[in-house]
Amino acid sequence: SVVLFGSHARGEALPWSDVDVLFISDDFSGMRMEDRLRPILENWSYKKPIEPVCLSLNEISEENPLIWEICADGIVIVDDGTFHEIRERCVNYMKSRKIERKWYGYVQL
Repeated sequence: SVVLFGSHARGEALPWSDVDVLFISDDFSGMRMEDRLRPILENWSYKKPIEPVCLSLNEISEENPLIWEICADGIVIVDDGTFHEIRERCVNYMKSRKIERKWYGYVQL
C-alpha cells in the first residue's frame, strides 16, 4: 500500500513542505531501513523532497500516534485492502480507548 499523509494530504503544504508517503510491504520484513529507502529515493523525480516511511505489516501498530495521523489524514494512492484494514483497526482502537484528536494532538478522555 502507498498512502500520502502530512501537510500535502491535509491541504496545508507550504512551498518548502516535503512529501510524506507511507509505503507498506511485506517485502520490507527483515530489510535494513536504508535498503528499503534506497529504491524510493533513487527513483523519486518530483520537484519536492520525499519523506518516506517504509514499514512491513508486522511493524504497524494501532497504538502508534504516527499511524493515527496517517489513518486520520492519509490519502490512499495504492491499496490492496491492507491500509483499509489498518485504518479500521486504528479507528476501533481509538474509540475503545476514548482517544480523540484535538488541534494540539491526541488526548485520552
